[in-house]
Amino acid sequence: MSADLQPGREKKTAAEIVADQIIDMINDPSGVPSWRKPWTPPPGPHQPVNASTEKNYRGANAMVMAFGRFNGQPTVFATFNQWKELGEKEGSGKGLDLFVKKGEKSVPILVPIFKKDEEHLDANGEPKKRLVGTKLAFGFHVSQVKDGETFFERKYGAIPPPRWDMDTIWPVLKERIAQIAPLTMVASNRAFYRSGSHEIFLPQPGQFASDAAFYATALHELTHATEKDDEAFQKSIKESKLNDKDEYAYCELRAELGSLMLAQTMGLPMETSTAASYIEGWGLQHFAEAHKTMILQAANYAQNAVDMVCTPEFMLALQERRNSALSGTLAPAHPVADLSLTPADLEAGKRYTFTSDPGHGWLVVPVSDIFTLGIAPNISPFSYLSPRGGKAYLEEDGDAPRFVEAYAQHYGLDENTLWKQIAVTHNIDRQATCRSYDHFDPERIPSPSIPVHQETFALGSHP
Repeated sequence: MSADLQPGREKKTAAEIVADQIIDMINDPSGVPSWRKPWTPPPGPHQPVNASTEKNYRGANAMVMAFGRFNGQPTVFATFNQWKELGEKEGSGKGLDLFVKKGEKSVPILVPIFKKDEEHLDANGEPKKRLVGTKLAFGFHVSQVKDGETFFERKYGAIPPPRWDMDTIWPVLKERIAQIAPLTMVASNRAFYRSGSHEIFLPQPGQFASDAAFYATALHELTHATEKDDEAFQKSIKESKLNDKDEYAYCELRAELGSLMLAQTMGLPMETSTAASYIEGWGLQHFAEAHKTMILQAANYAQNAVDMVCTPEFMLALQERRNSALSGTLAPAHPVADLSLTPADLEAGKRYTFTSDPGHGWLVVPVSDIFTLGIAPNISPFSYLSPRGGKAYLEEDGDAPRFVEAYAQHYGLDENTLWKQIAVTHNIDRQATCRSYDHFDPERIPSPSIPVHQETFALGSHP
């Protein structure tokens, strides 16, 4: 019989059970692996790089870019004009619009100014360059650029989708997290809670190797987000008179224990060995050994976080979601809105029309499909709108590829394969009638009602 269940012995709380496991593992660390980040870094350069010149930033510029507002995210930057020029070069025929989004704040860049030193020559007999000063320029991160995510993925690769079920637990949990603190999920090499703005930041789900690793990280930061409303915990910090280092350790212990206890309460996978290696890897073991009673206190205050998060309403929603999954009636968290022509229609032989005259060509699609895909603001005035406003004639160089790319992403299809089957070509030997139609202008077209929403996780997005 377990000692916890022996007659006459008071049953331990969940907090005490988890805390005891952690203490035992700290005292006997054999077999505890070294702690590592439970996610893989996003693709892209490891040092700040200029997207246009592909040269690495150095010195103070590199420090500001790597450890400033975009710390942890892929460090790809360029100036306003460089992004514009890059868009004209890279975007031609590829459906990319690389303009800095309105209202974005720049990052200051020091640009060295060199002057030829005629008195000192290099090995080739050319005048050496001498640094005579610097001038100030302003850079923008790739996430601040329209179509920046697509540019990044084409150049460095995309983050794969998670390899586990994201439709059962996560939609309910994500909604609960957002009720406690705003959540931002970006391609990043950091996970943290920012107390000043009361925000949670996580890498994208596809960067994690398992659901256990993803949920453990999300719940750790969620526990941190409950600190400010846990008056008893705040009081204990003041009364304990801890130094800054120990106060940090105390908060981290509460967050890591809270992650385990939340996972236990919600029925999610949990790994106490990961928690033990986290405590050891972040130098928290000294605190646990010096303040052995406080690890139990941290566990008790972690229970406060569980009580704050796991309200009866939330737990009921979680159980109903699980029941729906088991019964096979679970609807996707964000069902994909169908277009007028679905992949099933393509398989059945239906097609859009591609019409061309001797000078140009246009992909003819319903305007409602453009709005469903969310690309109406990106369609250029080089495309045309039918007199009744129901159809758009998307010019072949930029707007048609943009539509096909969005269609492929919408349904998870291969873009190159889609090009071969999405339209039937209709050639005419005279000037196309559509040339006399009004130019496409999304602001003059009433946006059709789109009943459902497709979720995406992007660089710098806020799901």
